[in-house]
Amino acid sequence: MTTDKIVSLLKKSAADMWTVSEKETEALEFYFIRHKLDQNRRRSVKHVTVTVFVVSEDKSTVGSASQEIYTTSTEDEAKKVIDSLLMRAKYAKNPYFTLQPKTDVPVDTEPLEDIDPEKIAKDFIEALSDIDETKTEDINSYEIFVEKNRRRFINSEGVDVFEEYPYSMAEVIINARDEKHEIELYRMYKGGLCDRKYLKEEIEKTLKTGRDRLVTKPLQNLGSFDVVFSNENSKEIYSWYIARLSAAMKFHEYSDFETGKKICEDAAGDKVTIKALKKIENSSENHLFDIDGSPTRDLVLMEENVPKSFYGNRQFAYYLGLKDSFLPKNFEATGGKTSLEELRSGDYLEIMELSDFQVHVMSGDIAGEIRLAYLHKDGEVIPVSGGSVSGNMNDVIKTIRFSKELKTYDCGRCPAVTRLYNVSITGAE
Repeated sequence: MTTDKIVSLLKKSAADMWTVSEKETEALEFYFIRHKLDQNRRRSVKHVTVTVFVVSEDKSTVGSASQEIYTTSTEDEAKKVIDSLLMRAKYAKNPYFTLQPKTDVPVDTEPLEDIDPEKIAKDFIEALSDIDETKTEDINSYEIFVEKNRRRFINSEGVDVFEEYPYSMAEVIINARDEKHEIELYRMYKGGLCDRKYLKEEIEKTLKTGRDRLVTKPLQNLGSFDVVFSNENSKEIYSWYIARLSAAMKFHEYSDFETGKKICEDAAGDKVTIKALKKIENSSENHLFDIDGSPTRDLVLMEENVPKSFYGNRQFAYYLGLKDSFLPKNFEATGGKTSLEELRSGDYLEIMELSDFQVHVMSGDIAGEIRLAYLHKDGEVIPVSGGSVSGNMNDVIKTIRFSKELKTYDCGRCPAVTRLYNVSITGAE
């Protein structure tokens, strides 16, 4: 069953609106123990997902239902799926909205990346073989997944767009040991292509993390204290701003952000600017169009703590009356005005490893259990572990400071160093 045949069946059906999402993947997978290949495989799969929409007679509601139609299906089997979806859609109603219309704005047809799965996999293997390991810190095992994806989206309004994009992931297990103890650290690295330099730097940092965790001292109660983030945990902080710029959160009244109005009247720290980006180098989410077929582009969402626009899929953009909206996957929090020297001055706790770091998008609560941090106090630097960090973003936004320098973590780019002032640090005992 081809996608074009499914489209033909949908056009003849009783659906008021419909969409078809096609994704074809060519993938390579490798599994290594130490640096010895244990097994590998190649896979090729294709998925076609159909969504039908049923509009009420008074056009006040839209019901929808989705299901995959297998490429091995016969025409009768595909018709049965569509008929079942039409029945189910009558019971899953939402306020009325329309689908993304065909636009005069051209969607790029050139791929955003040069995609060669075998070359990408080779880069990963060579990068991981080039790690500076020691007798006490080394790589236990790793898995590599590389995909070349072809994606097509069609809807009943005349949209028919296509793209190719890469996706890669490496999962790495690292061990560190001394005479008495051994610990294991897990890391996952996602991207489009393989950034060999970044991968090598991050894994060698993890080897150092393992070594330092073996010699930590229990963290004492610090009360209200400054905290510095200089790794991927920083993304969680800026994700709070990004989530509250979502049309879905705004429609459901979970976000109090207003366009043209400062999010904090008495902010004394650096002010945050958030952008949606069509492309970030080596991102696994570089797309020409979103899940509804809307063209992607660069867009300033918030500038210097002032929201400029909300983003969202077609449904919630329609509810808020947003024009030319889309659902981005790449985001950037642009740099601040504070120097690295100032951010790392005085007494502070630089947190490197947390068991689970969360910033609640609705309440703004910050929470995480500390596994490794460096306590900078009275001119000394002490590796510590245990205890927790807590606070709330509604307080943090008043004094937060961050570096001009940026760092990229897959589909997110944010300041390389971020300092939160006067958050709560509870000790291990």
